[in-house]
Amino acid sequence: MASNTTREVLFDLSPVLIVYTDGTVERLMGTPNVPPSPEDSTTGVASKDIIVLSPEVKARLFLPKLVDPTQKLPVLVYYHGGGFIVDSPYCLNFHRYMNILAAEAKALIISVEYRLAPEHLLPIAYEDSWTAIQWVASHAIANANIEKDPWVTKHGDFGKLYIGGDSAGANIAHNIVLRTGVEPLPGDVKILGLFLSCPYFWGSKPVGSQSKNDLKGFAYKVWMCVYPSAAGGIDNPMINPFAEDAPCLSGLACSRLLVCLAVKDAFTPRGILYVETMKKSGWNGEMQLAVVDGEDHEFHVNDPYSEKAKDLIQNMASFISKSGIEIQQKTSWTQANSEKRFLTCTQSLQNGSCGNFSWCDPPMYHKSIEIMPGLLKSRNAYEKQVLKLQRQNNVFEFKSWVFGFLCGCVIMWIFGGK
Repeated sequence: MASNTTREVLFDLSPVLIVYTDGTVERLMGTPNVPPSPEDSTTGVASKDIIVLSPEVKARLFLPKLVDPTQKLPVLVYYHGGGFIVDSPYCLNFHRYMNILAAEAKALIISVEYRLAPEHLLPIAYEDSWTAIQWVASHAIANANIEKDPWVTKHGDFGKLYIGGDSAGANIAHNIVLRTGVEPLPGDVKILGLFLSCPYFWGSKPVGSQSKNDLKGFAYKVWMCVYPSAAGGIDNPMINPFAEDAPCLSGLACSRLLVCLAVKDAFTPRGILYVETMKKSGWNGEMQLAVVDGEDHEFHVNDPYSEKAKDLIQNMASFISKSGIEIQQKTSWTQANSEKRFLTCTQSLQNGSCGNFSWCDPPMYHKSIEIMPGLLKSRNAYEKQVLKLQRQNNVFEFKSWVFGFLCGCVIMWIFGGK
């Protein structure tokens, strides 16, 4: 008699992953792993793999071409995306992305390999990531009891330490920087800046145009799979920084922040809320927001060679390589202007608000909305400005139609009369 080999599904996270009740995990997608290289053929960046303190925590290091053999570089500790369940620093997409970012930013990047769920449920990924940042910071201590890496020791500038990540990695980066506000890093090393790209934040309450049905979709299912024991479930502060018991965002232990979002991404409304909450929290730092029109989740990782991805990566690189944010005096957001591919909002919280002009789904209009920092104080004011331009455009189009119609009538009358 044939045995029944049908397996019962515990979590169906198609098209990414399926978990069965017998403990089997089937990963359905992901890019292939690639080896490190002493010199990338496109960027010239060198990469290598290392073990961080223990075999469970690893990293791939990326070192750009040096002008001087003793050159000091900004240090970026980066956490990859993948919903805590797929991908690694070794997969093609993230390896390629790190090569490009290291070359553009002229930064030493430590891309952390944390253990994945559901084989290793959260908070293991958070703890692995914390171990990695502690190891990096320990290089600033002369007699640290660790095996130091020569690239980090020789080229790392610990006065320019950055933390960053995409998607689930951005979630990790946010929680790491909050934690450093409570638990100082070895040598009292400070984090200068944080960048979050398409951050994976969720919750039980709708944000923006979300419906209650949206809240039980893929993002919810992933969290319940990777952290089933989380207190508060989907409103645990690790996934919902706006929950009632979440630590105040003013405790973010860095002085610079860059948030990068994509208009079509389901996580963008919470990314916007994150920026707005930061502005109201009393956090004393500089903030920059980039919202990319017409793109979806992690588009710059999946295709870093598109024009919009190139622009965004250059923006990230500039954030890392420059010692301070240059406040933008004027920003254009338009679909007709092909040269301006994404909206940026740059502000210093010490200098007041830059205005709420970051709401997504830009309307179809042919004129550029030019916004001075501090000009538009509310979403209502922004929407009124958009409607005004739309009316002006509609009037112009109607006048053009009437003019064309009359010209046609005159031509027909002239030739018809003959």
